[in-house]
Amino acid sequence: MKERAFSGKWKPLIAYLVEQMEKPLGIRDLITGEKALQAFLNVYLGLSALYLVYSEKELKKGYADLVLEPFLAQYPGLKYAYLIEIKYIKPQGKKSELTPENFKKIKEEAIL
Repeated sequence: MKERAFSGKWKPLIAYLVEQMEKPLGIRDLITGEKALQAFLNVYLGLSALYLVYSEKELKKGYADLVLEPFLAQYPGLKYAYLIEIKYIKPQGKKSELTPENFKKIKEEAIL
């Protein structure tokens, strides 16, 4: 968490979180899809005192799934804030229909 907060290196944290999500979340937990993942991330990221974590924070004309605001009153040296948008791709039938084209479309929607 400190690396992400002070140097902006967020990719190792995401890899770690994905690894942690695979352990406790079962099939029934994922029935609600995105909301289960959002709740997991909200709790897990909230364990650090470095950030204030907001779920569904209103930003201009929309909402961000999670916003990590540096807790500057306690840690004035923090340089990075984060906005996390979660996209949950539901499997289609027995086989996922996640093609490279579908993935590209979903990624573009998330960026908008």
